[in-house]
Amino acid sequence: APALVNRLMGLMENYPRPFYEAQLNILGSHDTVRALTVLAGAPHRDALPRNEQAQWAPDSEALSLARLRLKLGVLMQFGLPGVPCVYYGDEAGLTGMADPFNRKPYPWGREDADLVAFYRSITKARRSSSALYHGGCAMAALEPDVFAALRSTDNSSAALIINRSAEPYEGPLRIDQFTQGPDIDRLWLDGLYLDALSGREYRAINGELHLQLAPMTGLLLTTIE
Repeated sequence: APALVNRLMGLMENYPRPFYEAQLNILGSHDTVRALTVLAGAPHRDALPRNEQAQWAPDSEALSLARLRLKLGVLMQFGLPGVPCVYYGDEAGLTGMADPFNRKPYPWGREDADLVAFYRSITKARRSSSALYHGGCAMAALEPDVFAALRSTDNSSAALIINRSAEPYEGPLRIDQFTQGPDIDRLWLDGLYLDALSGREYRAINGELHLQLAPMTGLLLTTIE
């Protein structure tokens, strides 16, 4: 998480704000191996000849882990500044190595229902929150494997928390944990928040709320507007 904070804050500091906020947030494209395939531990595209790429597929255990990892990536894709751009089929669970194996037809009627529902929930949360559209942003590492971002406008607030650890996380999210970047004076953490995934409500009081995250899970909290 500390390395991720430094990398993302470096981008924020080096790009003009209009350019930074207009960039596409992409996890995959027609030029890359499918996100689920990469996250399932696939060999590098150059390590396999074409005939082996055509046949390569993750086993069920690796694919289950890849789905968890993809969800964490999607939370960042939609929760951080920028424009989320989803490569068709990622939301339906498509896998595949390099072109043309990453361009399979959309699996109509055979989509991964859990992933589709997840994407819909995250998309709905982003569309309903002005903080996620154009709010200020700062980031923090709550633990070595727990990343957080806080976003705010004058009347809207959102918080993204990701626990990529194999252990559960319990602890506070506080406004004073966000100490870097040009937007820290714009941020606030107060009132009632709704988690886009579970529908659970969280209340922040005096700039602090209490978190409980299972391993390899995240929260996308938005104020109820």
